[in-house]
Amino acid sequence: MTETTLTALLDDLILKSNRHGIAFLHLDAASQQDLQGDATQDRVRFIHSAAELQTPDTTKVVCWLAFADQLDTDEAVRHLGIARHAILSWRDAGGRICLISRHPRISFPDCRGSSVLSDAYVIRHDFSSVVWGPRGSLDGRYQMLRDLGAEALAFVDTLTNDLDTWDNLDESLGSPLEWEALEGVGVVRRHPGGRVVGEIGRGALQPVLEAAIAEVFEPQSDYARVVSQLFTMERLVRHAVRSEAIHKYGKGWRASLLDADLQARVLERSRPDFGPPGSIKSIRDPMEWVTLGELIDLAGSEKLSSLGVPAASWRRMADEVLPVRNRIGHMRLIRRTDAQRTSSWLAAVRRVHASAVRRTRREP
Repeated sequence: MTETTLTALLDDLILKSNRHGIAFLHLDAASQQDLQGDATQDRVRFIHSAAELQTPDTTKVVCWLAFADQLDTDEAVRHLGIARHAILSWRDAGGRICLISRHPRISFPDCRGSSVLSDAYVIRHDFSSVVWGPRGSLDGRYQMLRDLGAEALAFVDTLTNDLDTWDNLDESLGSPLEWEALEGVGVVRRHPGGRVVGEIGRGALQPVLEAAIAEVFEPQSDYARVVSQLFTMERLVRHAVRSEAIHKYGKGWRASLLDADLQARVLERSRPDFGPPGSIKSIRDPMEWVTLGELIDLAGSEKLSSLGVPAASWRRMADEVLPVRNRIGHMRLIRRTDAQRTSSWLAAVRRVHASAVRRTRREP
């Protein structure tokens, strides 16, 4: 960081902390080291823990470096709980503080102590020319993206790959916290009117993004919830399809419901490890070997009268749910909207299932 850039950042940090009481600065580890130079020591006070806030001296703005940088869930929750009490006490005594972290706010767990982050004024800065310019190192770029955390990385992946909208960004594509995270590492810049500009070309961003995502080893906070919802949803549709088929076709429901191609796929999937495939009648329940996509096709087919709902609804479900199912199946990062999307479809499937069960009470 140049001396000019450092001075401008420090001036803004002091101004915003004095004005708002609590500020937050998303700053990479290398820049945090630059910030602690000799020229800054007489203007602000640097701390690294809540215990250092016990001093009564409130004359200088406090910069809490490496704030909650250990984002292991249990440790971060404990840290934020302790920090909240210390920060509020410090504010009550008239102190001003800037929380500085190499992680954006979106990566912190949602817990009691996180209120200090949501209440903080976010200091915006632009280091894109430093980090992503000719003098920026590939390792430094990779470290900054890795520190974004899984949620923000998933958002970048959505923009650059799923939607392929990197050259035509709009603020409506993401949440304020997602854009804030990307702006904090200099890859985008927001402008008035909802316009967002990618500061870094997709070609330069893609290899660094690939490396950062490859080293995400822990599931996101909503992962278990999405998996649970998909499990229940798929089994409800499966049971509704099976019940309707038995109700409509009786004992010959297997052959009537599954065409020859689907029967062949089911037999191949269900065959023993060492031995020829059996017959469709010998399988305990062929529906256990049908994929979700095939299952939705059956549910929306004329053979089952679309289970009493418009066939277009099943096609829309396939468009919205199958990408989520595929992400889970390949252990990829889920998207911000996946949990809400699966929750909405699960509620709809529960209603369809309940109607199917009422119609087919004669099932043995």
